[in-house]
Amino acid sequence: MTNNTLIGLIFAAGVVGAAMPAYAEGGSDESTETLALQAAKLTAEDALKAATAKVPGTVSSVEIYDDAGKPAFHVEIVGADGRQQDVSVDAMSGEVMKMAANEDDEERHDEDKNDEGDDED
Repeated sequence: MTNNTLIGLIFAAGVVGAAMPAYAEGGSDESTETLALQAAKLTAEDALKAATAKVPGTVSSVEIYDDAGKPAFHVEIVGADGRQQDVSVDAMSGEVMKMAANEDDEERHDEDKNDEGDDED
């Protein structure tokens, strides 16, 4: 994620209106993300730092979402081994709530391992 994207995300949080409807009401994905961003105490950059402190690597994306009525950030990190990790960060406290290997990435990695063994005749 580039600095311009982070700045745009942070700027959008400030521009979105002073009057905030009840966060729990939700709505479309876009409005839910907007409400989550408004309710968050942390920025996307804060979430990025918390995630990479637990899972070193290169951040490929940061998204905000609603996690059972609470704002959270989903951070995707590509490790030194090339595998992608999904990290959820509480947007209120900065706590890393869960970490998991990306399932699609795991399947590709398993297929690559199987392909390596197919070269035998």
